Amino acid sequence: MFPYDPTLLATVEAVPQSIPDVLQTLQTIDTTCVDEDGLKWFNWEYLQVTQAVDRTLSELKSEDGQLLQVRERIAVCFSSNPAAQYLIARGARMAQAMDGDFYAFYVDTGADESDENQRTLADNIRFAESVGAKVVKSEGKVVAEKVAEFVRENHITQVVFGRSATKGWKRYFYLSAIHKFLRESPSVDVHIVTQEMR
Repeated sequence: MFPYDPTLLATVEAVPQSIPDVLQTLQTIDTTCVDEDGLKWFNWEYLQVTQAVDRTLSELKSEDGQLLQVRERIAVCFSSNPAAQYLIARGARMAQAMDGDFYAFYVDTGADESDENQRTLADNIRFAESVGAKVVKSEGKVVAEKVAEFVRENHITQVVFGRSATKGWKRYFYLSAIHKFLRESPSVDVHIVTQEMR
């Protein structure tokens, strides 16, 4: 093997303990090697990948700088509809199968004021908690916007929406809401599940 610069040898002999250490090592190699050296080309490739990983991990840090766990985070959007318990159960099974975090998200639009709706909403919340969901409630007039905001802020990876057998205008408004969510949300897997009692 042909001899390398002593600075280069000292750099590669040190075992990096973190991503910044790896970046420092790769940058030192890059400045030490001559342009014709094949090692410089390979090093450049690794440097690009490591910088991309570093940027991705930076985006996954919370406000206090702690690294968030990279795992599935499933959120079910539910309403006061009694059939939502079927939807919540589906989400719980998904979270369990993926060993992921599980959220049940409700947006209060002011449409569930009746005693009956309040009762079924409370039943749905109790059911969600019983299957391990962290229940989060929000208020707003536009459900799609509130869900997209929740997905962004909580790094949700998969969202489950319920769909009842609606026709005509109700179906149009439902599809419009889904499209609005898709436009405003970050990259996330979306599951649309037929909402029915079994």
